[in-house]
Amino acid sequence: MSHQPFETWILELETLPMTERRSLQSHLDTCLQCQRTLRKWQGAQRELRARKLITPAPGFTARW
Repeated sequence: MSHQPFETWILELETLPMTERRSLQSHLDTCLQCQRTLRKWQGAQRELRARKLITPAPGFTARW
């Protein structure tokens, strides 16, 4: 089974048009592989949001 465009749509879920969202949800209802992909992506997003942002050391951009 081809999981495209569903894998891409999982990564673009926040900006996905409603027609594609419905198609994705229908696919997710029956596809365990894409359900796992969605859970892992959501977990990665939670991890990224939970991390504290740090600022570069003074002069970093000039040295770079």
